[in-house]
Amino acid sequence: MVFVLARVFVSAAVLCVGGSASRADSPRESPWDHEVRSPSGHCIARAEAGASRIVASRLVGRRMETLWTLPGYRSFYALADDCRTLVVIFDGANLLDLDDCKASTVVFTFYENAREVRQITLGELYPDLTVLERTVSHFNWYRSTGWTSRGWTVESVDGRTLTFDDHPRR
Repeated sequence: MVFVLARVFVSAAVLCVGGSASRADSPRESPWDHEVRSPSGHCIARAEAGASRIVASRLVGRRMETLWTLPGYRSFYALADDCRTLVVIFDGANLLDLDDCKASTVVFTFYENAREVRQITLGELYPDLTVLERTVSHFNWYRSTGWTSRGWTVESVDGRTLTFDDHPRR
């Protein structure tokens, strides 16, 4: 997650220096290999562009133990501290294309050990889509997201904090 956030920060800094051009109006970047860590740092999910997959691992001492593999490349995702639960975030992260601003748009997909267990739509987050923030070419649909001890937490653009407890029950 830190790498993805750093990449977003660097991109934002380039935009500020580069003038009025917006990345949102530019073609999407080619897929790139990147990894995110769970909040504790012991679980790692690595997106591999060439292999078109996400590989989840756990740090055991100094070695990595591969736990499961999710087929298909995803740009934005987060892994929980249980190393089993992964949430895939809408492909545009916090920005929705104007055509995607519909209640039926899937914005979060939860996986347990690479098996899909739940989808959350934009309409589940916002019964009234008119509260979404319009940018020049998109809609901003969240302020922040992340795993907490209570589950997947989303800070909405209208100031609410929503938590989804999608950890597997054992």
